[in-house]
Amino acid sequence: MNDRRPIYKYLPVILAMVFWSFSFIWYKQVFEYYRPVTVIVLRLVIAIPLLFILSLVLGMLQKIHPGIVKCFVLLGFFEPFLYFMGECYGMNLISPSLGAIIISLIPLMAPIPARYLFREKFSMANYIGLFISLAGLILVVSGDRGTKPVAIAGVFLMLLAAVSAVCHSVIVRKLASRYNTFTIVTYQSLFGLAFIIPVFGYTDFHYFIRQHHTFAMMIPVIKLAVFASTIAFLLFVYSISNLGMAKTNVFVNLIPVFTAILSFFIIHEKFGILKTGGILVVVSGLIFSQVHRNRKTG
Repeated sequence: MNDRRPIYKYLPVILAMVFWSFSFIWYKQVFEYYRPVTVIVLRLVIAIPLLFILSLVLGMLQKIHPGIVKCFVLLGFFEPFLYFMGECYGMNLISPSLGAIIISLIPLMAPIPARYLFREKFSMANYIGLFISLAGLILVVSGDRGTKPVAIAGVFLMLLAAVSAVCHSVIVRKLASRYNTFTIVTYQSLFGLAFIIPVFGYTDFHYFIRQHHTFAMMIPVIKLAVFASTIAFLLFVYSISNLGMAKTNVFVNLIPVFTAILSFFIIHEKFGILKTGGILVVVSGLIFSQVHRNRKTG
């Protein structure tokens, strides 16, 4: 893939953002039936066998060197464990639009470790593009008259998720030169489940076994597991290894935009002038930062 056809470089990460945007809506649907930790466990229990099957069928599952196991354990701790804990509990307290806005702070955090640890170039134009996008995100929130008062705890939990995602990207960046996408995502999910099981046993297990379960209740969980925990992670890790950590995380700015659009069609959110203008500003900032980089490196 060469820079003459950049759309093929960016399609995987854009598709990952679409699936993660859907996840904010799926969370609200699944919380009608299950508690946050239960959602995380069910999501991983479905996703992990799927990841192992895909990896083995495609011959992509690599053996982990004993000296690298601790890196995978740390990877699983930050994401999915810590990220999902912050995101699930946070999304249980705040609206999908605000949750998406907070997660969009990831691109503002990612350039810091990317620059000092990996010496990735991040020009002034990239920073300008990010701040333009941030201004657009503020407009999106300002134009959302339906947004309810937010619990401070929910905001901090979502910030915890954002920081965890940045730490996850740092470790992925180190592992990507040695291990393929399937290996990284499969084992990070497995180790993440190992962290969450004791929490589940302490907080949710007794509620779960007494609950009546139906297939309809499981549908949003299955969507989260297949599309958000499996496919989106594979696409995102692949993008980090091919585009770089900072550049890939810039696309997280699209999540609140996609979430707003999906909310309009699925739960019939209203769009005013401010919200529509904010979406356009977010996209403009993203295009500005990426086009400028392509011109410099092309």
